[in-house]
This record gives sequence, structure tokens and C-alpha cells, in this order.
Amino acid sequence: MSSVAVSAVRPRRRTGEMSESVFGYALALPALALTLVLLAYPLVYSFWASLHEIKLGKNDWRWVGFGNYESLFRDPLFWPIVNRTLAFALSVTLLTTVVGLGFALVLSDDFFGRNVVRALLILPWSLSQAMLALTTGWIFNSTFGPLNGLLYQLGVVDEYVRWFAEGRVALAVIAVALVWHLTPFATLLFLGALQTVPEDLLKAARVDGAGPVRRFLLVTLPWIR
Repeated sequence: MSSVAVSAVRPRRRTGEMSESVFGYALALPALALTLVLLAYPLVYSFWASLHEIKLGKNDWRWVGFGNYESLFRDPLFWPIVNRTLAFALSVTLLTTVVGLGFALVLSDDFFGRNVVRALLILPWSLSQAMLALTTGWIFNSTFGPLNGLLYQLGVVDEYVRWFAEGRVALAVIAVALVWHLTPFATLLFLGALQTVPEDLLKAARVDGAGPVRRFLLVTLPWIR
């Protein structure tokens, strides 16, 4: 078909009619502006402040350029802190993804009490950060925490564990608490994605003899990836 015929087939945009892309940008503009105000401005302001030496309690700013960064990079504690932060972030992200996907796969099947289990799963996500901290501190309390009491009664430990006394153990406890808090949100996202997997593809894979693991690896995972 010639380009003239193609142009004749395509609907003409009426004069003054807003294109879909412009309309989409117009809808996103308020959210973008709010994001810039809440995120971009503090970041820029923090970077500008980091180039100065500031006396707390006084409006006294002295320009030092990148001197603060040079002192930071020479600090022997800086790189261990960076490595520990990266390890913490990667472990929380990986565990949240894996556990959330596992819960979503279980909850996507129809079984008795599924709605009740879904409602209970949302509870950790509904907790505020302050409530999460208080709950975690109570569970892992070294004196009267229920986790220590349970482990002691089962004979797993001979004495109560001081969970927050050692750095690596404390970091692991905080990671577990954060995964517990974020897993419901990840589960909801994966549940929504699983609803989009075509049932025809799963049925075709089942007819071809693919088991649950192969159906997940060859059909479900590529579709929701």
C-alpha cells in the first residue's frame, strides 16, 4: 500500500485536539512537580550544604568545596560502612522478592480460607515504622522477649541471646524485621502480575507434560519478569 493510501486510512487529528503523549504528560505533571519538591530540592540542598562547613545553631556557612568528601573517603570506617550497607540492601531486596513471590504463588491458588490468609498477610505492611520498631524490639528483647523464651523452652539455647549486642546479629535482626514488613507489599505486586499470565499458556504447558516447576520457569516467570 502506498504512503498516500496509508495516510488516507489513518484518522486525522482534529485541530486543537491534544495528542495522547501530551495529555499523558499533562496528567503526570502534578505528581512530577510534587516529586521534585519533596525529593529533588532536599537532595540539591543537601549537596550544597555538604560543600560547606556549618556551625550548628549558627547561620555560619564556610565554603570548603569537596573537603568534607575528602575527609569522609579517608575515614577508615567509611568503606566498611558502605560495604555493610550494600550487603544489607541486597539481602533485604533479595529475600523480600523471593518470599513475596513464594507467598504470591501460594495465594494465587484457590483453597479454603484464602481470603483470611490474604487479610492476615496485609497486617505487617499496615504497621507504621514506629510500631514496627517497637514490635521488633519486644520480640527480640534479650530479657523478656518471646523469641528468647520460646528458644529456651525448646532447648535450642542455654541462655537468653542478646540479639542487639553484636553488630552482625543486630543487622540480621533488622533485616528480618524489614523483610517481614515489606513482604506483603511485594506479595500484592506479584499477585497482580500473576493474574495477567494467560491461562491458555499454562494449560498448553500442562498438556505438553510440563510439571509445576517447569511451568513456573518457562511460562510464569518470563511473563511476570
